[in-house]
Amino acid sequence: MNNNNTTTLFSSTYTQSNSNSQSQSLASLSASVSSMRSSLRLLDSSISILDSGISDFPRLKKVLGSTRHFELTPSTTLHSAQQSLATELAPAIATLLARCEMHVSKLERREAALVARCELLEGRLEGREEGLRKKRSVERLMKGGKSMSGSGGGE
Repeated sequence: MNNNNTTTLFSSTYTQSNSNSQSQSLASLSASVSSMRSSLRLLDSSISILDSGISDFPRLKKVLGSTRHFELTPSTTLHSAQQSLATELAPAIATLLARCEMHVSKLERREAALVARCELLEGRLEGREEGLRKKRSVERLMKGGKSMSGSGGGE
């Protein structure tokens, strides 16, 4: 019986110890679960706060984005670009200037020719006027002579 009592005692001790360890495990698990739930609530709260905070990011990115209307460049870059442009445009400018000078000289020659023609025509016009004056004077003299001779000859 002694053996039987020992087994019963061991079994009861084992059951109690097993029961205590299970209750401690359950209590520990229960605390872990409640801590996890609390963490999840905190995480959900953080996510909702972040969502409300970043929902406007695309608009803010566009509003706050810097648009370069003018870009600053170093003076060396500017001078090299100016030199490049000058060497590129110099032949075209020289050609255009030569064409302009030729056209101006052509217009000057035409002006001189027109002035000479104007003077020639003025001279001819004055010559005709003098010729017409002489012709009219002669015609008057002739008329005057006829009227005198006609009136004197008729008497």
